[in-house]
Amino acid sequence: MESELTNGKPLPLQSRTTNSEVRGRRCTQCRQWKPVSEFGWKTPDHKRLTARCVRCRRANYKENPHRARQRAREYYAENRQVVLAREKDRRRDDVEKQLWFAARYRSRKLSLAFTITPLDVVVPKFCPALGIPLQVSDNTAGPNSPTIDRIIPSLGYTPDNIVVVSQKANTIKSNATIQEILSVVAFYTRVIEDQRDEARAQAQALTA
Repeated sequence: MESELTNGKPLPLQSRTTNSEVRGRRCTQCRQWKPVSEFGWKTPDHKRLTARCVRCRRANYKENPHRARQRAREYYAENRQVVLAREKDRRRDDVEKQLWFAARYRSRKLSLAFTITPLDVVVPKFCPALGIPLQVSDNTAGPNSPTIDRIIPSLGYTPDNIVVVSQKANTIKSNATIQEILSVVAFYTRVIEDQRDEARAQAQALTA
């Protein structure tokens, strides 16, 4: 590894990994030589690596999370457009993993079971419930945005209890059970039929 140094400095880096040669640098905290994949990018253009490896940065975050959050807020304030553009590309390029992260967050917040992996999240082209095309929104989620729905809400996120549907279908279902959904459908079906019968009766009365 030391042979990869040029005048005591790491070789220029253009990507995290390469098949032709092993690239890396020494972490300024743990002082270990590690491959580039063990570091983050310091600049949005991916031209400068962080001085500390990911493991050391995570350890520092656990020791002083308030300082790390404050630095994150400052970075966001200074680079808001860059961060938003990066998140937009990330949502579009890896939809399954982003849905998985969101589901994991909700499971922790609601204390639900969570045993799925990103491979369990399969995003179809069309919503299986409504038949509308699924589209990743650039900003906030829209009616056609893909979402993970818990078939039986209380069972949490397990491989046999999730399905990817549109935001619209998920909103319609919400936390209701299948029986509750059928009851709502039956109620509004009766309401619509009663309205039609009333309108038909009024039309017949006018023509009589």
